[in-house]
Amino acid sequence: MRLLTNALIMDGTTFPVPSQGFMDSAVRDFIAPTVPDAAGYTPIAVRQRSQIIGINGSVEGGIDLLLDAMAEQNEPFVVFGFSQSTVVTMRVKAELAERKARGEEVPEVIFVGIGVGNRPNGGIASRLAGITIPFFDFTFNGAAPTDLGFETIDIVREFDGLADTPQFLFNPVATLNAIFGVLFVHALYGPEVSLDPNSPKYVPGTVVQQYGDTTYYWIPTEDLPLFDPFRLFGVPEQVIDVFEPFFRVLVDAGYDRTIPFGEPTPAQLIPVIDPVTFAIQLAGAVVEGANNAARIFGGQLPGYELLTAQLESLEALSANVIGVPYRNAVRQLNTYFNPFQAFAAIEGPVATAFDSVLNSLGVPDLLNLIIDPVLFPLTAWAEDNLLYPRPDAPPNVLTDTLIHILRRIAPHLGVPTVQTDDLASSAAENETTRRSAGQPLRLDEDESENATPLAAETTVDDDSSIEDATAMGNEALPEDATVAEEEVDPHVEALSEDQTLAEDEVLEADGTPAEDDALSEDEETSSETEFSTTASGTDVAEKPASRTPGTADNAGTGDSAAGQGGTKSSTGTAA
Repeated sequence: MRLLTNALIMDGTTFPVPSQGFMDSAVRDFIAPTVPDAAGYTPIAVRQRSQIIGINGSVEGGIDLLLDAMAEQNEPFVVFGFSQSTVVTMRVKAELAERKARGEEVPEVIFVGIGVGNRPNGGIASRLAGITIPFFDFTFNGAAPTDLGFETIDIVREFDGLADTPQFLFNPVATLNAIFGVLFVHALYGPEVSLDPNSPKYVPGTVVQQYGDTTYYWIPTEDLPLFDPFRLFGVPEQVIDVFEPFFRVLVDAGYDRTIPFGEPTPAQLIPVIDPVTFAIQLAGAVVEGANNAARIFGGQLPGYELLTAQLESLEALSANVIGVPYRNAVRQLNTYFNPFQAFAAIEGPVATAFDSVLNSLGVPDLLNLIIDPVLFPLTAWAEDNLLYPRPDAPPNVLTDTLIHILRRIAPHLGVPTVQTDDLASSAAENETTRRSAGQPLRLDEDESENATPLAAETTVDDDSSIEDATAMGNEALPEDATVAEEEVDPHVEALSEDQTLAEDEVLEADGTPAEDDALSEDEETSSETEFSTTASGTDVAEKPASRTPGTADNAGTGDSAAGQGGTKSSTGTAA
């Protein structure tokens, strides 16, 4: 049994030092359930620059800070990142691989990340590789490697606009949904989801895949973030349910859920779902929405069940007869012609040169000197009072009102966290429970060569078979939080005196401003289950329950197991 005693925790953009609540959630909800044989952790906050202007420079500075913190740890240990800091962990992982290739000693470390923008299939940095956002100096630097030999856990929520970015970006509904997903999904990992099956935040239907050195988790999202603004303004869910099935089909058409998460997949032009199957899905969604409208008045659409069954049968037939050859032809066409890659080849160098001029003039540093002192305290307050409130926090009218409103889209938001010392337990103890729910991602045999998709949290033997079926609070980290740092970023305030650094240096309170606790398919669309054993294990394909009357996958229809896992009938916990 490996006892991973230390977990180096980093937060996301605009959160330079993680709050105690964020660290507790990182351990309890994501590290302990995924790292094998882990029996307890001491979370250590690792300072990052986490700036929103000059992101490339912010990442470069973060690499040095993380390497310095890692050098002080007893092995083995875990490194945890979120959003921008997962780019840091990816770069550090590559650095360690280079050192190992040179014969140098490297630490025994496991990398865990949430909201990973470099996920090979889904991350925005992979979708738009080579493109740079000027002024912000943010380069989409491609897919995270999976062949470096360091165990990695990659955790992403469905419709996270930065980590589950649509593949077909010219789908305006899917793209708009992803934009809202940045606000309402990407920002709410710890408050809303957990990989601990005993947690009320656990989402059934979670998909697990192994690809190279990386284990991928894909957590379904029950509701489209596209409709979250309406929820915030109090529109009843029953009314939204009339329209959401139709728009969900449109959104799902923006993805090809048959491709393994570890396979680099850029943004492409033409959706792979065929028009006939797509039209059947839309018809099914209209029927579902009409039935939901009837339910508002206590009734049911006449002939709903029979019509739904007929549409499901028709969709499966269309997916097999039309969907498979159509998908294969479109994939070839997308390979030969990709306007996004052509654009990146032109835009990338131009934007990089523009940012280089700004950097040489010190523009990002100047702007950060103005922005950081205002933004960081605000985000720290929000994290410590809204996202991860302290158990002993006194009642506050502002926070209570904001939490009450935000719970319309995030029902678990504002529930006080408890210390990880009381909750961290061996993942082995939960193994049986964790492997009792979920649905697999369906893959073609030729696509499953390098991936081992499993029914999420389900043990599968090689010969097994499965049947079809904004006051400024948060002035300091709590006393028990340690902070690893080598240098104080000029744009980030220092830690308060009750926090200890990795070097055990105590900072004086007087004269030192307090640091904010911040930042944090495809089975040819057959209606029968097939199983193929690969060199890496057993690929399992199981037909899931469908969101809409269709049952076929996105190879021909738009709904694979990954696309299906977030149905309202399967879970009521996701945001």
